[in-house]
Amino acid sequence: MDHAKEESLSEQVYKYLVDQIIKGVISYGDRLSIKGIAAELNVSTSPIRDAIKQLEAEQFVIVKPRSSCIVKTPSKSEILQVLEARKMIELHVARTIYADISIEELKPLEEIVERMVQIVENSHENPNPDDLNNRKMAYIELDREFHTTFCGLAKNAIIDKFYREINMNLSMSLRYRLGLDQSFIHTLEKHKTMLHYLKIHSADILNLLQAHLELSCHNIISGENYQELPD
Repeated sequence: MDHAKEESLSEQVYKYLVDQIIKGVISYGDRLSIKGIAAELNVSTSPIRDAIKQLEAEQFVIVKPRSSCIVKTPSKSEILQVLEARKMIELHVARTIYADISIEELKPLEEIVERMVQIVENSHENPNPDDLNNRKMAYIELDREFHTTFCGLAKNAIIDKFYREINMNLSMSLRYRLGLDQSFIHTLEKHKTMLHYLKIHSADILNLLQAHLELSCHNIISGENYQELPD
């Protein structure tokens, strides 16, 4: 693991674990092995323990001394609260930035949309059912990246922190239904329109974003993974 000058090794490990949880590589209920993670990252156990302490403080893992460290499984009510918080944060960001965001600042969003377009085009050109799951997961990861980058446009470290925690609760397993009741084309067009409204500084982005997030919420709570969560 690289030693970045601006952050400690413990912080790098923490960010690595956060990323693994968000992407679903580490799932709810998984047992984390401090020695195993240390061996995987080729570091000592000390920064792993520090990172896990931070995750414990944020209530994302449950640590039993001398026993185990388990990734916490959120309840249905917690997920509903997270979805509501997500909507509040993203709508706040939209209200904050739409009037004066620059074209230059929107380039990262535009690049993500272009990658979404490639996935959709490949799905039409190569409609192999065996590849469908991989395309879905790649698209969902780009959707997460789009909304995370969008929130980053507010240039507010606290919003970034809250949104990272939201992503940790809405792991890939819960996001899996995102867009499956419609088509890639449908959700892609929503992202394209969001980007267009930002470019022309249109307040119409607020209604579009609210509808988009409410549909996402509906898809998530309709999914089997959500139904299997504890009450």
